[in-house]
Amino acid sequence: MTGLVPAPVPLYAQIARRLMQEIAEGVHPTGGRLPTEEALCDRFGVSRITVRAALKELQIRGVVSRRAGVGTVVQRPSARERFVHEAGSVDDAIAVTRGMRLRILSSRAIVADAALASRLRCAVGAPFVEIGALREPPVGPPVCLSVHHVPADLAGAVATADGQFGSLALHIAEAAGTTIVAIRQELDAHALDAAEARHLSVRPREAALATMRWYEAEDGRLIVVSRSLYPRGRYTLGTTLRREAVLEPAARRRAM
Repeated sequence: MTGLVPAPVPLYAQIARRLMQEIAEGVHPTGGRLPTEEALCDRFGVSRITVRAALKELQIRGVVSRRAGVGTVVQRPSARERFVHEAGSVDDAIAVTRGMRLRILSSRAIVADAALASRLRCAVGAPFVEIGALREPPVGPPVCLSVHHVPADLAGAVATADGQFGSLALHIAEAAGTTIVAIRQELDAHALDAAEARHLSVRPREAALATMRWYEAEDGRLIVVSRSLYPRGRYTLGTTLRREAVLEPAARRRAM
């Protein structure tokens, strides 16, 4: 398979990374076409589904454009650093990390004091495993730096999370035999300190988007609380709001 390796790195991500490297090196010049899906299947020894997933990754990153009858055309020699995430459901929120590796930087057992309990909205004295981690795409700098608080009774899944692709919350929920049904989220602004900036390859005091998310299971159990820092220009969160029902003027007045 021309240098591809087994899991945990998905094959489509390996192919996308290989093609992006070749584009950056000029093997596939801007304005030129990539080999056909069939040719890429033969080259890497994978299915058409895997090749299409790899090309979709390049398209999302702005490296190529794809059009029926034209093929896959190289648009730029490097990937955009910005990830655009349009979230409309729990599945959307979980899927955004599908192509990014989790690299655990630190892990420790802690007990929530009053300050931490206030931030996590849990009881004082609640036991957790606190994890510091980076989210890394196949190519380019880390997308975010996160601190995850996993309830101690679910911490067994943490040992197998390092290097995984996809949602940490989903990984923990699946290990616990449950399903995530709700995600509560709060957004804020943050200025990165020196240590945070070093991990994210930016300058200290760089502006960042800070997200706080509570992942809850179908039985109301807390799966994980995650605080993530996204440097300016590296991630965009989009939300579409829809009206549930449109009332006629007379009905609107009666409802008031």
